Formats: sequence, structure tokens, C-alpha cells
Amino acid sequence: MAKRNLDEVLKDYRGNTMRMVNPLTTPPKEEDMTLGLVCGVACWTMPADGSDNSLPMKEKSDLYKLGDRCLAGGVQDFDVTELAKLKERIAKIFMTAAMGRAHEILDRDWKATVLEMPIAEKPAMEAVS
Repeated sequence: MAKRNLDEVLKDYRGNTMRMVNPLTTPPKEEDMTLGLVCGVACWTMPADGSDNSLPMKEKSDLYKLGDRCLAGGVQDFDVTELAKLKERIAKIFMTAAMGRAHEILDRDWKATVLEMPIAEKPAMEAVS
């Protein structure tokens, strides 16, 4: 299992917070791009090619549950197949810059990330072990 902080905000090449219009809100509103929002939208949005129409019901249900977990935010555990599915979905839905930043975060080693964080931002250490 791999822990990922879904509240982490994606940054552009200048270090500025990336923003997006959240299509899941009514009405849609602009928000900071967190890893959780990007992953959740990627799971819950149909790719432009319509490829989700032919997915089996179990796979659609699994995508729904994965998206729901992502949108909940916080630190979550993901197995290797879930990380691969998230990366695949993000690549289908998002522009290259957002996809690249999200993939960097998903690929990052959790313990190294926690060690680099300021003390006030560190999650409870039992979540890292």
C-alpha cells in the first residue's frame, strides 16, 4: 500500500497554485487543483472518446468508489493497481501540465515527502509507518 496526501495542491512551473473549474459542483466553480480533486474528477468524468460506455458495471462501480475516496481528501492508502488506474484516468481527462504534476505526486515516495514537510504540516506519524 502507498499513502498519498490528496489535499496536496498542484503547482505550475513557477510554483503557483494551479486552478480549475470543478465540474462536480452545482454550479461549477473555480477551485485550487488538489490531488484529490484531480483524481476524483478523473474517475467520475467520461473521457472524450466515450470509452467508459463499454466498461463493465463492476469497473464503473470501482471507479465511482475510487473517485469518492479521492474526493474525501486527506491521507489515503492506495495499492499499486489503484495508483495505475488513477494515472491512466488522469491522462485521459486532464491537460498535460496537470497530468504531469499529478503523476509526479502519485509517483513520489511518501516517507521522503513527509520528512521534507515543515513540522506544522506533518500528518500523524502513525499514518506513515
